[in-house]
Amino acid sequence: MPPYLIHYEQKSPLPISSMTGPPDTPTSAYELVKLELEHYMRNYLDTNGSFPSDQELQFEGCSIIFGAEVLSPFSLPSSASWLRDVFMASETSNAARLLPMQQVAKSRLTKLTINGKSNIFDNCELELEMHQRIVMHGALGLVLSDYTLQQEASEILESVETCSPNPSKLFKDFLLRLIWGSSKWLEPLRQRDRQLSTDEPRGILAFAHQRDTGHTPLDQKPPEVWPEVWPQKGAEPLSSSFLTSTLLSSGQSLRGGDGMPFLLNDHNSYSRLTAGLTRFVVSAMSSNNPKRHVPTDEEIQYEARWLWYDSDDPWDQTPADNTEWLREFKRGVGLLQQDSVEAL
Repeated sequence: MPPYLIHYEQKSPLPISSMTGPPDTPTSAYELVKLELEHYMRNYLDTNGSFPSDQELQFEGCSIIFGAEVLSPFSLPSSASWLRDVFMASETSNAARLLPMQQVAKSRLTKLTINGKSNIFDNCELELEMHQRIVMHGALGLVLSDYTLQQEASEILESVETCSPNPSKLFKDFLLRLIWGSSKWLEPLRQRDRQLSTDEPRGILAFAHQRDTGHTPLDQKPPEVWPEVWPQKGAEPLSSSFLTSTLLSSGQSLRGGDGMPFLLNDHNSYSRLTAGLTRFVVSAMSSNNPKRHVPTDEEIQYEARWLWYDSDDPWDQTPADNTEWLREFKRGVGLLQQDSVEAL
């Protein structure tokens, strides 16, 4: 930040701080998990040149949810949500539970919390809408099969994604594969449905309260891409190469950062900047680069502005504009020898 702005910024309602994350948070558990998994997919693609498998994404999703529960201010069980059940309905969740959650939670893109909620799944809109549909089916005397519940979940997912401020076809298709890949996640949902049925008056009051507080059912929308998303019987599982080609053909880009929110003062902004500049230096000095050269300080500062602001405006200051930070970075990537640093 330019020195002449520090005085004004410190008097702002939410000043930038290196000790806390961004003041804003995702609006729902769905948006939070999507944001974190998109960030994970981007880093995985940069490192491995391909997308992670569904099992790896499910493992990462479980660790995100467990990390959010560890950071919850209350030691109460997590609020019910079939979105959580979809991730937990496999042995992958047991492996994710063994991770050191306190340390893992600190390395996330977000704070793994939602402003105004003690738990990220409090008043989950997906859960509320599913129970509303279950009540409607029960009133009509219809029997809810596993297929019907999976179909209802898919419709809800389509509706939520349509209204999302950060739509992601990759994340939506991944969740649809989990929904249709197994019916184990339906067991907790049916248990909650039976509990709601045995306590019908309280259930009716709960739904009335949800309507009064603005939690109205989502607009239903018929699915458009279901047959193309989940594999049919006898079909081979979707590969990473298929996902890559789908991403490129749809015009989306994880590398370019399209759709990713701008969180300048989150916990990992400096480490991401360092990683991005390191890739830039390695690319510039690669023996396979026909224009191979040692990047200058100005080139590094220029690249840093693009990484942080997606702009080349010289008024946008980055850590690379700080002499000490730039010198430490250059020493870390091997552009400066120890003797040269001591001589300075």
